[in-house]
Amino acid sequence: EPLVRLAAIGALEPLEQGARLQLLSPLLSDANRAIRVEAARALADIDPSRLPSEQAAALKQALGEYEDSLALNADWPSTQVSLGMLRLRQGRQPESIAAFERAIARDPMLVDAYVALVEVYRLNQQDDDGAKVIQRGLDRMPRSAELRHALGLLEVRRGNRESGLAALAEAAELAPDNARFAYVYAVALQSRGRTDAARRELDRALARHPGDPDLLQARESLSSPGPAGASPR
Repeated sequence: EPLVRLAAIGALEPLEQGARLQLLSPLLSDANRAIRVEAARALADIDPSRLPSEQAAALKQALGEYEDSLALNADWPSTQVSLGMLRLRQGRQPESIAAFERAIARDPMLVDAYVALVEVYRLNQQDDDGAKVIQRGLDRMPRSAELRHALGLLEVRRGNRESGLAALAEAAELAPDNARFAYVYAVALQSRGRTDAARRELDRALARHPGDPDLLQARESLSSPGPAGASPR
């Protein structure tokens, strides 16, 4: 089923390059164009010149199809975000920054564009520029959980742990249905030695997301100390 193959691409995307190439390269020649394009996107960080000629040709052709589809819808802000992500995967960071900025210019309320742009600056170790992007977004969307979360992570990287923790707390409160925000906030609490608060946050999150593996693992690691006073695993 095409939908199964399409879902498989997303599931395999986090794997390292070699595994992704082995598993996804057959889909570059899939009969379904959407699958070819998605496989190309997931393999965009691989240099075709390092591949056997047949694989390189398939990757180039599928990437061309993807870029053609982006060009057809280039006026859409979300398309500029997709183009920016593609260029980022290809290591073409100045072009990715330009694409994300175009997306913001066309839709100043598109949170994904701000968050993606902050990530580019993080990769370039330019958190000062990332902070400016976050502030631009928060000026327009002060209750954006995604931007508060990005701010919290940035402040922690800068060593401003308390202000970072406060921003992560705001993100978790603004988006209680986002299990990831709760998980990151709980981990940050634990890193500051606030184990009881971390447990409470995880318990609240697990009440909403009882099967989330990250939350379950984190809560297990914060199990109450035994009689001998053992520290959490």
